[in-house]
Amino acid sequence: MLSAKLKLGMSLREYAKILGRKGGLARGKRLSAAQRKNIASSGGKARSESYKLARRIENNFRYVDSINELASK
Repeated sequence: MLSAKLKLGMSLREYAKILGRKGGLARGKRLSAAQRKNIASSGGKARSESYKLARRIENNFRYVDSINELASK
């Protein structure tokens, strides 16, 4: 399968992408549906927490900017 996709001039990144895809598909076949659901759920929760934290940090910077603006008046 991999040899059919090999092309001259491909970058190492492209080779790694192909190999990673093969590994991911093999892992997916090996896992049960419940395990795949659990992995997807934990990934979604991690992304959600990351967005929440980024929003909190952004709000904190806005707060500090407004305090500094008020202090300079």
